[in-house]
Amino acid sequence: CSYQAYESWDKELNKSYNLLLARLNPKERELLIAAQRNWIIYRDAEFSAIDAIYYGNLEGTMYYPMRIVDRMRIVKDRALQLQGYLLLLNENL
Repeated sequence: CSYQAYESWDKELNKSYNLLLARLNPKERELLIAAQRNWIIYRDAEFSAIDAIYYGNLEGTMYYPMRIVDRMRIVKDRALQLQGYLLLLNENL
């Protein structure tokens, strides 16, 4: 269930990102692409830290879903941020 939530938020993130790209002018698009690349670097670093904590220090099956939820929160936050940008642009049409 937690993994499905993660996948759903990841799909929402990509959907919002692509919709946002389509709405921006070339300069804005370039800035969003750079920001997204930097966010991916951040996400990957956080995922590595989460994995190190959960896999390196904790034993038990309950930690697997907890790990996925922590990863999902990072993706969810970015998806909501991108959705917020889209809402803002739609309100100002």
